[in-house]
Amino acid sequence: MPPEEMPDWVPSETAMQGTEWDGPWGSIDPVPKSIETLCVQIEQEVGKPRIYYYPYRTIGKWNWSLGMPETLEIQIGGVQLTISGTGLRRLAEALNTGNLRLVQLSQPPALTGEICIRAIAIDGRTPALP
Repeated sequence: MPPEEMPDWVPSETAMQGTEWDGPWGSIDPVPKSIETLCVQIEQEVGKPRIYYYPYRTIGKWNWSLGMPETLEIQIGGVQLTISGTGLRRLAEALNTGNLRLVQLSQPPALTGEICIRAIAIDGRTPALP
């Protein structure tokens, strides 16, 4: 099918209905395929956040698991990134469409179904240089 005849990508109904694009959990750009780098902010030491940058082209695969808590496992190069919390389906959808910009720890949400990041683990990263 020629590119001019291909239907435009349409976001899922849940992604379009009154979703927030920014919050204490991070941010999603409303335009699909608009982000080149996923940023993950974690607290290394009290009061000292550290941000890791992962180009989308290095993301190998991801898996969203519905459970208590939900988990989103992302393989980026030689790194395993595991995000735990609630409302992670929106993050998985944004990751799938290339518009997840930032993920960070957040406090429990006021409403059920909102995004809340309780834990972020990065396994396989290179130790920091002295």
